[in-house]
Amino acid sequence: MYAHKRLIKRLSPNHQKTEAIIRQLENVTAGFNGECRVDQMVQEVLFNKHFYYFPNFECQLSPTRIAQIDSVLLTQSYILLIEIKNMRGTLHFQEQPYQLIQELEGQSIAYHCPQMQLLRASDTFERWLKNMKFKQLPIYKTIIMPNNRTVI
Repeated sequence: MYAHKRLIKRLSPNHQKTEAIIRQLENVTAGFNGECRVDQMVQEVLFNKHFYYFPNFECQLSPTRIAQIDSVLLTQSYILLIEIKNMRGTLHFQEQPYQLIQELEGQSIAYHCPQMQLLRASDTFERWLKNMKFKQLPIYKTIIMPNNRTVI
């Protein structure tokens, strides 16, 4: 976000890329705000047992294979991988090809499929745990849409 803000200050308002960079900043800010909202909700939950919560978790399996997971919840009996998408409008999950289509204000925008993103990150995470010789626990995965203006 910081880089986007600095870049916008440096560009003239009439520059051809200014509008696109402002949209990117809005998307990054919305995503960050959604992650913060979910982080706060998880911290407010009264779990019966002790747990660890890792927002913005990264693990590196090899020099070329890194997994970034929005949040990881670790308990004594399971691990929960959380992917957060703070989007509004109507969302359609498609399978041929795998992608997420957002319909908003008369426009359709295609995004990489969060399901596939989470499956790839989960595979890397599971291999990383195995390499680190951590205790094997069941791993659950979820996608959270914290925006109340989302229709799926």
